[in-house]
Amino acid sequence: MKKILMIGTGGTIASEMTPEGLAPELTPAQLLRYVPAISDLCRVDCLSLFSIDSTNITPAHWCAIARSLEDNYDRYDGFVISHGTDTMAYTAAALSYLVQGAKKPIMLTGAQKPINYDSTDSKLNLMDAFVCACSEELHGVNIVFSGRVILGTRARKTCSKSFAAFSSINYPDVGILHDHLLMPYIEGTYAERPEFFTRLDSRVGLVKMIPGTDFELLEFMLERKDALIIECFGVGGLPSYSDDQLFDTVRRYTDRGKFIVATTQVQNEGSDLSVYSVGHRLKDNPNVLEAYDMTTEAALAKMMWILDKTKEPEEVSRLFYTPVSHDILNRGYAMETVVVIGGGASGMMAALTAAEDKNNKVILLERQQRVGRKLLATGNGRCNLTNTGATAENYHGDDPDFVKPALEKFPPEAALGFFGGLGLLTVEEYGGRVYPLSNSANSVVDVLRFALDRAGVELRTACPAREIQRRDGGYLLRTDEGELFAHKLIVACGGAAGAKLGGVMDGYELLKPLGHKRTKLHPALVQLITDPEYPRSLKGVRAEVKMGLYRGGEMVCESRGELQFTDNGVSGPAAFDLSRAAAEGGGELRIDFLRDYGNAHVQDLLRYRWERFPALPCGELFTGMLHNRLGRMLVKYSGLNGAAPLENLSTAELQRAAAACKDFRLTLRGTEGFDSAQVTAGGIKTTGFNPETLESWFMPGLFVCGELLDVDGDCGGYNLQWAWASGRLAGRLGK
Repeated sequence: MKKILMIGTGGTIASEMTPEGLAPELTPAQLLRYVPAISDLCRVDCLSLFSIDSTNITPAHWCAIARSLEDNYDRYDGFVISHGTDTMAYTAAALSYLVQGAKKPIMLTGAQKPINYDSTDSKLNLMDAFVCACSEELHGVNIVFSGRVILGTRARKTCSKSFAAFSSINYPDVGILHDHLLMPYIEGTYAERPEFFTRLDSRVGLVKMIPGTDFELLEFMLERKDALIIECFGVGGLPSYSDDQLFDTVRRYTDRGKFIVATTQVQNEGSDLSVYSVGHRLKDNPNVLEAYDMTTEAALAKMMWILDKTKEPEEVSRLFYTPVSHDILNRGYAMETVVVIGGGASGMMAALTAAEDKNNKVILLERQQRVGRKLLATGNGRCNLTNTGATAENYHGDDPDFVKPALEKFPPEAALGFFGGLGLLTVEEYGGRVYPLSNSANSVVDVLRFALDRAGVELRTACPAREIQRRDGGYLLRTDEGELFAHKLIVACGGAAGAKLGGVMDGYELLKPLGHKRTKLHPALVQLITDPEYPRSLKGVRAEVKMGLYRGGEMVCESRGELQFTDNGVSGPAAFDLSRAAAEGGGELRIDFLRDYGNAHVQDLLRYRWERFPALPCGELFTGMLHNRLGRMLVKYSGLNGAAPLENLSTAELQRAAAACKDFRLTLRGTEGFDSAQVTAGGIKTTGFNPETLESWFMPGLFVCGELLDVDGDCGGYNLQWAWASGRLAGRLGK
């Protein structure tokens, strides 16, 4: 039978009603009489160390408990410490540093109601504590309360009245108990022989920030303490005000050898001073430490333990960030904050890639209310997410070969594998175009959103970046939510195209002060505006064509694909592929509506119609070959009378109709503007970036990807392939 030492310290569990209210009166032996089943479980010796309300406990009491544990460690198999609930978490944390590496269970417990009440949690908690103290699977300091076993460095009292009073903060429960049966979840670590400490530096204080905090309070505390724990707002927000009083106060006292530990008032998920500029400025001070995912109770007790041993800044920092009993897991001092500006295709890919390195904290800024709005409009809402035939030849800019490294490292098949891993089903259509099987761009955006959430990317929507400044070790960003520091920065805010869907000039303006210039910008993959006489009558008609853009009788460029007539010009993939050149000036469009048939073959087809159906009106000359409206328009364009019978046509007129079909000409007046464009031609000059990494040649740690660069692709999924490939490359951060 196990031999357990019960150490009594007072608290509610041992309280009785007195004329002045509840007061701790019962000894450990008296408590045991209320739970006789304990004697069947183990042999118990009792030590009444002191009997106080736990609100009166001090670091001296913690040291006394530690000395009792050291004095009795070899004589018992486990220990139960009865304690008041209000400061039990502080005591558990302190004992975790005073008694390190214990193999034997050291269980603290107490109650919300005295043990002699009819309705009490005392008996359950006391019995459970002895069950745990007899366990071979639990080690070191833990709290046992309301059926939960909580690590001593992770406990906090979170309820003032209910029996389930304690929670484990940023760490799972060590185990649970049901009907006094222990189910351990995590086996603690231990040493062959524990290390005992019996002294603490009690000159450690605690201050909670409130709106309008007067920094004289910090000065008052720092005058009297060796270290000050500051509970900040949120992830680490501190009021800096306009006069830098916070920084001056911190610098003045840390220069005198004082220490500051920043933690958060928020119960879960911990702090991260590097998120905001005020925190980043503090982190540069070697005497300013950060608790990250530690509890306030643990941070306070740990500093008391450390400062009794040393006050050398480097050693204090080393000891503080060295885990003791799993008190700190997210040692963020080794992490880097990566900020991605732009929640479009390339930005989301960059954020996901950067988040694969668990040493990165990734924040994605998007100026709109949700990510991926432009992505939703691609492919007429279907999202042509890549093209299986994408090569450098499909891209344009001052240096088309700039795209080669990104495409080679993340080709279309890699993009498809990536999306397949996210659960997206795809289908390949003509010309190598790939779409989601659902035929909905929402499917692509949704799987990316799910992936961002799973990867732990912090998404901040409706949060545009307003300014970027170079700082030592990174970049300072000014946003509508305040300042933000980034160790590494990826700018992926897209181009000027599609203003209604999020196209902006932000990226060009943000990068200009950093020395990165842009080329002239033109709308691309946009409708062409022509003389409206013929297109207006054909609005909505589609045809598969070959089309060329001519200037001065010389062909500038040529395309093949679907053409759609609008009320003032032409649209569709064939038009889009010419739009980059069309935006640079006027010219003439020459359209071949039967691109796979030679001129002689077309003449033979028309002659066959003329010979077999002489009574048909000329307006039906192209019926069966082209859309009826298009055929009648070509007849009119050829100068023929559409109502006259075919037998009236001469051979020359047939040849003229065939020529109109093969060389239909429209005067080009320009293109629609950026609001209607899908892509921006031109952008940030690629000469300023390493094509192997997309890192700036002269701004280390700055990466740019996607449409913002002077790269644009043909119509058919090529631009999204560039977004994925460049986002992937930038997100690797040069690694």
